[in-house]
Amino acid sequence: AYFGNSPVRTKGIELTDDQWQGLWNPGNTSEGWDTSISGATRVVAMQKPVNYGVALLESTFICNQQFLLDHDRYEIPVPADGFPVTGLLVGGQPEQVGWNYEPMAASAEAGTVKMNKVVYDCIAKANGAAAIQAKYNVESTPNYTLLLGNKRSPAEEKVHFAVELTNSTTETIHGIDGGLILPGATFYLVAEVDAPKSTDGSNTVLPVFEPDHKATAKFSISSLANAYQTIPDLRSVHLQIGMYVDLQWGKYDFGDDVEAGI
Repeated sequence: AYFGNSPVRTKGIELTDDQWQGLWNPGNTSEGWDTSISGATRVVAMQKPVNYGVALLESTFICNQQFLLDHDRYEIPVPADGFPVTGLLVGGQPEQVGWNYEPMAASAEAGTVKMNKVVYDCIAKANGAAAIQAKYNVESTPNYTLLLGNKRSPAEEKVHFAVELTNSTTETIHGIDGGLILPGATFYLVAEVDAPKSTDGSNTVLPVFEPDHKATAKFSISSLANAYQTIPDLRSVHLQIGMYVDLQWGKYDFGDDVEAGI
C-alpha cells in the first residue's frame, strides 16, 4: 500500500535514463513536459518520494517461566515445543482512513475520528504444524503484521493486543472468570502498550503505529492467571492484562530491491 503527494512532470513518449537526469534540479525548466497525467502519458517524474502507507509490526513470543501458574494457581508446564501461536489481535485501529492513510471521520456529519477497529492476523501453519510457538526461554521466529497508523488528536494513550494460543499441554488451564481451557483448546492473553512520547521536551504523545515505520514487539508470558477462554473485547476498559510486551519503534527499511522498484 503506497501513496504519493508530489508535483509531477509527464511525457507521452518513452525516455532513456539520461533524459531524466537533473529534471528537478533548481533552475531547471519544465519546457517540453506536461504537469498532469492523461491517457497518453507514458512516463511520470515525481519530485517527492512515494510513501509506504501502512505500518509494520514485527512480533516475537516467549515464555519466561518453565511452569506457569493459572488463575487457581495450578502449575502448567510449558510444552517442549511451546504453545502454538495461532493469531494476533491488535486494537485501536481507525474506522476509516483518507487517501494518505491517515485516520479520518467516517463522514462530515460524524465529525469524530474513531479508533474502534481490531485487526486479526491469522498466523499461518507450516507443513501442517504451528509456524510460531511460545517456548520457554527461547524467542520465537518473528511474525509480521501490516497495520494502519493510529495518529489522531487527542492521541491514543494505549493500544491493546490479544495473542491467540493453543493449550498444547495435557492439563486444563483455569483462566479468568472461571473459564476452563481444555487440552487442545484456544485461549487468549492480553497485553497493553503505552504510546511513545516525543524527545523534544514537549512530552507529546506520539502514535504507536505510524505509516512507513516499523514497530518491534516482544511478547513475554510469565503467567496464565488472566488467560481468556473466549476472544476478549479490546475496546473494553476492564481488560485483564495477561502478558508483558516490549515495543520498540524505528523507521522502516524497505531494502535495496524495494527502493529500486519505487
